[in-house]
Amino acid sequence: MTLLEPLYTSDYYKVEVDFRNSLLRTEWLRSVTEDEFMAGGTKLKQLVEAHNITKVLANAQQLRTITPKTKDWLSNAFYEELSQLNISKLARVMPPDLFSRIALESVITRAEAIGHINFLVKNFPDDQEALDWLRA
Repeated sequence: MTLLEPLYTSDYYKVEVDFRNSLLRTEWLRSVTEDEFMAGGTKLKQLVEAHNITKVLANAQQLRTITPKTKDWLSNAFYEELSQLNISKLARVMPPDLFSRIALESVITRAEAIGHINFLVKNFPDDQEALDWLRA
C-alpha cells in the first residue's frame, strides 16, 4: 500500500497526498468553527487544483456541528467549485454521531439536486474502506 505524505497541517486540519494515485486525504482534527471549516475547504480546493488531484478522501469523524451557513456554503459554492476541477471520486468518512452524519448527507443531497456535483461520492465508516474504493 502506498503511504500518504504530509502536505499541510494546522491545529484543526490535516492534508496528506498519494501522488502516485492522484489522491488527497483530508482530516478534521477536531470540531471547527464556520471560519475554520471554510478555510479548510478552501485549502482543499487549492491543493486539489495545484496538484491535479482526481480522488479525495475527506475524513469528518471529528466534526460535530455544522451550522446552516456552513451547509449553505458547501451546497452552493464549495461543491460547485470542486466540480470545476478534475475530481472523479470523493470518499467521505463520516462522524459516528447520527445528527452530524445526517447534516453532511443533506449537504450532498442538496448539492446534487442543484447540479453542483459531477463526480462520484460515497460515504464510509473508516479510512481503509474509503482508500480501497478510491484506489480501485
